[in-house]
Amino acid sequence: MMLWYWVTQCLVWAVHGYWENPSLIKCGAIDMQFTLPSLFQDVAFSLTVLDGNGRSHYFHNDSMCGTWVGNEPDGSVVIGSSYEGCYVQEKHGVYVMIFNVKELLHNGQIWNHRKELRCTSKPVSRESTTSTATWLTDAVVAVGILATIFAGVVIWKSHRNPTVFKGTKATLLKA
Repeated sequence: MMLWYWVTQCLVWAVHGYWENPSLIKCGAIDMQFTLPSLFQDVAFSLTVLDGNGRSHYFHNDSMCGTWVGNEPDGSVVIGSSYEGCYVQEKHGVYVMIFNVKELLHNGQIWNHRKELRCTSKPVSRESTTSTATWLTDAVVAVGILATIFAGVVIWKSHRNPTVFKGTKATLLKA
């Protein structure tokens, strides 16, 4: 449990230049995701995200804010956020989430990086012809506006559209 908390607060990996690689950003219909390379012990990062007022927050699993952190089978870390979440702002039809990364190198130097993740995808509205059931996976069933949790999947029913969050931690949302 403490290890998972630590991983979400301080992400560690050895690949330099990952931050500029646009292929690591995936823009979905309802969310954006960013993939970080496999975890190693060569370089340490502290990952924070800015809210709409410019305040910094540690990035972690937070169903109320529509954010999640998970691992891929290859060891890479995937972070994601709903377009409707606390940290994504819409600017001229583009969805933007701003990250700050503090990098601690072996020689003790600290480098700060700022990255804007940008997606032009529009979230699917409730009026869409796509059925809500399309977004439900792994036999998860949404009941009314309550969130249902099953097999590590969280369904967040917001005022605009349902969002599916996958991860190793699940949080029950109360209506």
